Amino acid sequence: MESYIRDRHDDAHQRRCEAEAKMLAGLDEGEDIAAAVAAVAAARATASWWDEPVTGIDHEGLDPVEALWRARDTARRTLTDHTIPRHADPFAQGFAVAFLEAARTFYRDTAHLDALTTRTERTHA
Repeated sequence: MESYIRDRHDDAHQRRCEAEAKMLAGLDEGEDIAAAVAAVAAARATASWWDEPVTGIDHEGLDPVEALWRARDTARRTLTDHTIPRHADPFAQGFAVAFLEAARTFYRDTAHLDALTTRTERTHA
């Protein structure tokens, strides 16, 4: 499970770096970068969700399944407990929406954890 988490983490950070590089290239070329800024917001938000379980493993000594479970629970609470953000600043609004969308994607992408947990609970019951 740890290699799965680290691979997803590395992939997310690679996509973030690529989005940032594309945005900077667009700035250098004088292009309209609105779409590139949105892509950076989405990539950063996604990467931040994969940072959580890696931090749990590396700094809190958590078992990889527990670290992923905690991050997934945080994503679930973000989706169910937070109101939709409203910002006058369009950049802040975009980054806030990207964070929520990334939480939803992270939660869906880690749904297999429910099956693992259910199987483990049945085995130990």
